Amino acid sequence: MSRNKYPEETIKLILDAATRLFTEKGFEKTSLQDIMNQTKLSKGAIYHHFTSKEDIFIKICENTSKRTELLLAKVRDVKNKTGKEKLKALFAEALGNTVNYEIVPMQPYMIANPKFLAAQTESLLKEVAPIYVQPILEEGIADGTLYNIKYPKQMAELISILTSLWINPLLLPSTDEEVRARCEVVVSVLNQIGADIELEELTKHFIAYNKMLKK
Repeated sequence: MSRNKYPEETIKLILDAATRLFTEKGFEKTSLQDIMNQTKLSKGAIYHHFTSKEDIFIKICENTSKRTELLLAKVRDVKNKTGKEKLKALFAEALGNTVNYEIVPMQPYMIANPKFLAAQTESLLKEVAPIYVQPILEEGIADGTLYNIKYPKQMAELISILTSLWINPLLLPSTDEEVRARCEVVVSVLNQIGADIELEELTKHFIAYNKMLKK
């Protein structure tokens, strides 16, 4: 296939093919030749848009983050819901959306690479916590549906780190029982501020992630 005169279409073609391959085979086992075969593009055509396989991976992660942030913003900005209702919806959306399940097979490379792990942590502390979680906590404090929150900024950071990293069975390889135990600890923390997060719902998603990682 010759280089597309519409670069955005070529970029999408490369990213879609790479996402499928990274999901099916993992990042390390996917070669540039695999991407060339899937797209019918030459090496030169791919390198015209990306400097390396890692560069393609970074763009996929950026796009995934943007999709997730759109979902979180939708929950944050909904009208006629209390802070507590929004916090519960935020968990449901963040855990249950298909974006998370798509990226799970790619995560071993992210976690094993210090640069990506540092970037993920920075994103949680500088973007997810202050932009999406903290406003919901503050709304819950104001409307009285959330309580025992003296420092909403720090609580937002704690929630983000606990649910995205500490509880993650990829970061801490675990049995299903250990995953459940972490979920129970997280739920106990959240419910002390009135979140009323359901243990079984939280556990269901993280055990599903755990099973996917062990395939």
